[in-house]
Amino acid sequence: MESTNGLQEKTDLENTAQFGNSGVSLTPIIEPNRPVQMSKWRILKNLCVVSFGFLCLFTSFSSLSNLQSSLNKDDGLGVGGLAVIYSALVVSCMFVPPIMIAKLGCKWTIVVSMCCYILYMAANFYAIWETIVPSAIVLGFGAAPLWSAKCTYLTETGVWYSRHTGKLEDDIINRFFGFFFMSFQTSKYIVPSAVIPFFSFSFFFFFDDI
Repeated sequence: MESTNGLQEKTDLENTAQFGNSGVSLTPIIEPNRPVQMSKWRILKNLCVVSFGFLCLFTSFSSLSNLQSSLNKDDGLGVGGLAVIYSALVVSCMFVPPIMIAKLGCKWTIVVSMCCYILYMAANFYAIWETIVPSAIVLGFGAAPLWSAKCTYLTETGVWYSRHTGKLEDDIINRFFGFFFMSFQTSKYIVPSAVIPFFSFSFFFFFDDI
């Protein structure tokens, strides 16, 4: 009898557990009996869209951040902006993701967070302290929800896909993350190494000789 009461108390505690006093539940997002909300092909399409979106976003951001010490070297603006980004990211990791995902959902959290990156990249067109620092703070606070929402989205769609195919959830989730990071890692090496020579060749091809 005591063990039954203890199990019931544990279940009640899990159902009422919250993130601080925010009202955001800490119970698992994926409910065992939750109906599948997407078709098999729609899940695969969304996996490709998310992966391609991160590929494009971080191809731009990684290239830009690697050049900050050269592009914005006056008064240490570029390096200072990067320091602000990762300082804000540390704070964001502790508080923002569960609240933002609970309010907006995974899809719109990813969209809004990507816009934070775009804002920072746009600020580099007029790089002064008054534009770089605020945009770096915004990016830092948007980065943590972006990665948390992406992981949640891939996990949940992986569970749905496993129900369509009858395969193990862990296997499908691992495949989804493997495909995502295969695409994501190309943003750091393969795409820049292909794009830069292409534009260099195009530049010299259209540039008139004297």
